Amino acid sequence: MEKPKQKNQPARTIRRDHSPSSWLQMPRNTQLFIIACAALLVYANSIGGQFVFDDTVIIQGNKSIQGLGPAQLKEIFGGHYWKVVESQGGLYRPVVMLSYAFNNALGGENPAGYHLLNILIHTANGILLFLILELLFARRAFSFLSSLFFVLHPIRTEGVASIVGRAESLSALFLLLAWYAYIKCRKDHKGKWLWLSAICFALAALCKESAFAFIIFPLFTDWVLERGRPAAQLFNRAAVWRYLPFGATLLVVLALRVIILGGLSPLYINPNSNPLAALGIWGRSINATSVFARYLGLLILPINLSADYSFNQIPIVASILPWHAWAPLLLLALLLGGMVVSFRRAPEYFFCGFVFYSSFLLTSNWIQPIGTIMGERLMYFPAIGYDCLLALLLIRGMANKSWQRVWQAAVILILVGYGVRVIGRNSEWKDNYSLFSSALQTSPNSALVQANYATLTLMEKNNPAEAAEHARLAVQISPRDPAARFTLARAYARLGQLPQAVDAYAEVVRLAPRTSGGANALSEMAEVYESMGKHDKATGCYETLVEWRPKDVAGHLALQRAYRRLGQNDKAAKTLERVAAIAPNDPRVVRAMQKSSSYP
Repeated sequence: MEKPKQKNQPARTIRRDHSPSSWLQMPRNTQLFIIACAALLVYANSIGGQFVFDDTVIIQGNKSIQGLGPAQLKEIFGGHYWKVVESQGGLYRPVVMLSYAFNNALGGENPAGYHLLNILIHTANGILLFLILELLFARRAFSFLSSLFFVLHPIRTEGVASIVGRAESLSALFLLLAWYAYIKCRKDHKGKWLWLSAICFALAALCKESAFAFIIFPLFTDWVLERGRPAAQLFNRAAVWRYLPFGATLLVVLALRVIILGGLSPLYINPNSNPLAALGIWGRSINATSVFARYLGLLILPINLSADYSFNQIPIVASILPWHAWAPLLLLALLLGGMVVSFRRAPEYFFCGFVFYSSFLLTSNWIQPIGTIMGERLMYFPAIGYDCLLALLLIRGMANKSWQRVWQAAVILILVGYGVRVIGRNSEWKDNYSLFSSALQTSPNSALVQANYATLTLMEKNNPAEAAEHARLAVQISPRDPAARFTLARAYARLGQLPQAVDAYAEVVRLAPRTSGGANALSEMAEVYESMGKHDKATGCYETLVEWRPKDVAGHLALQRAYRRLGQNDKAAKTLERVAAIAPNDPRVVRAMQKSSSYP
């Protein structure tokens, strides 16, 4: 009698790696508990951190996340990520913004709640990675060690300690859920897992654009699970039907981007944030490969971490002849060659390379320029490939009984070193001054770092001399940066160097006309002129300000007072009439009207 066919394939048995290290072979639930505890322990001190860097723009005072009503949801799903400061943008991340709105609903603008959620997301990601690797390879020690490296590697600190780093970690959460669900679909043959995977893919893509890379992961996962079978059996009609939901999901998300943003690519890339955007494809490729080598350096030795790598921290390579231009290209060629060789001979190593390169490709600047030349947060998901590779190499080393203790000690040292570095890095992310003091040491050639440090030194430490020094360095690096000149002008004003302050303010006005920064510079330059007794010059500044901003109440009132000081009472009266027509019930206008009536 013929035996009935089994509906499901038999589950793989969990085998031990060739490593007798007892702590790598402990019970499964204990390993999961250790992964969670490691993540919670090393990031616990980030909970006390403030809103820093981009947090202050995206979260603080952002009315679109101050509630979960229809008005807020319309803003979240109907606008771009930087809508609070830019009228147009190329990033569409509504799911991340929705998560900020949930945080705001639970705890307002208390940063502790935001930090706590980031830590929980990161912890969940470590556990999910363990489950995925266990399902794919059935190697408990490999899954455990790779996941420990994931939760502890310092390059991910920006993705956890920085609140807006949630775009990376939340996107990774949904990607890992999508990956896990797809593997379960292949093993259990249940359609619900496939649709869950497609939905999670959509959520990941609505968190971060780099999640589009997952479109290739179902096919890659099939190869991992069925390697050794003929390609015709592996990629058949049933496989095509499995891939269709992911293709449809990608098209829907891309269509949403076109509808909301007006296009697929970024509309504008700040050349200071990414100098590669101005290069041709060949120049960009050479320089992007140089940046790739920097990423590898930080993965291997994550010591000199920085919050910013913008212009001119990474100098542009103009020719392929210098060693620092061709060496990264050679390194990339060797690594890709190793991947090709490992495809059949060592599929686990090919797995590591594929995860890294496929998820890094869209943020590498190789295909097209993105909004930044380099950012450690961009390694949050791609570095899984490195974590797995490092785990494989160390487990292989521990299999050598002659050197077993040495390799075991190396593993412990790496894990402890990672944890200590993360804890220290968290303290650097606790506030803006700490963050940019640290960045000043690792990215001294960044104009943004010098300018921000100058601003913080001036505003928080009240040290105009040091502020002026760093603002001048920022101007030297990027002469067309109005923000650095604005800080320099303020520093000069506090130092009593008023002519230099006027010159710096004038440069801001020239570089940023009709912008909020240019308007602020006009207002403060007028105040400096008044302190110098040059009331006619001050009046000219106010006149330009009112021309730029016809509905600026404060500007009109300042101009009215300036006319009074010059004895031009008719002009003062007409200016007051205009502002009264603009804002008749404004208390400042009412007081000015009352005061004006007392004049002869």
